[in-house]
Amino acid sequence: MNDKKRKVKSDRIYWIGFLSGPIILIILYSSQSFELLRDALGNTLPLFFTPGILEISLFFIGFSIVIIVNYLLRREQDDEWVMIEVSESDSVEKKKDSP
Repeated sequence: MNDKKRKVKSDRIYWIGFLSGPIILIILYSSQSFELLRDALGNTLPLFFTPGILEISLFFIGFSIVIIVNYLLRREQDDEWVMIEVSESDSVEKKKDSP
């Protein structure tokens, strides 16, 4: 089981590098792609920094991060139920405290 998880993680790293590596190389070594990227960011970033859209986009980015982290943590951990032991002295004290 542990070997399977390790293989899945190594496959993910491979595909991320395989897909993003050529894009990064083109951006670094091609002046036209750098100018295109600069112009595209210059035209779209002011739109995202308007006050209403900035707040909404930051909310969705933060919410997405929380959901992704929660998904990854729950996938690593099994569903475990925690049983809380209640002694009779605790239940007697609760009955005394309640009116």
